[in-house]
Amino acid sequence: MEVERERVRLEATQDIAAARVAADGGEHAGAARILESRLKAVEQSSATGACEALKEELQDLSSRVGDRREYQQTGRARLLAGMSSHAQQRASASSSTTKAPRAYLTPKMEEMVETSRRQSRKRKHPDGQLTQIKLDLGD
Repeated sequence: MEVERERVRLEATQDIAAARVAADGGEHAGAARILESRLKAVEQSSATGACEALKEELQDLSSRVGDRREYQQTGRARLLAGMSSHAQQRASASSSTTKAPRAYLTPKMEEMVETSRRQSRKRKHPDGQLTQIKLDLGD
């Protein structure tokens, strides 16, 4: 199973790179087709259960490369972050639009992300922050 998952990940990484080349050359529809084709291959793989994060990533990237403007705004950066993540087998700093697990994300990293989200919500809600300060002070 591990060998199959690694094979699927490697092939996806190669197709992400190919999609970037196509999109950089102005072939946005072609880039989207490359990623959609790889997504179908991942879904048909025996490692499907272990590749949920990869499927999510391919879906996200495919939606970002198909349109020139979207590609320029966020797609290219997301492609490059994904390529770097897979090359280093490390979690990417780019944020996901869903709560599905991302490849290479460790439990400690998930904990840190959740802590950051909670702190961010507190900054957005001053009343909640005051309440939290009172709780921290024991009042």
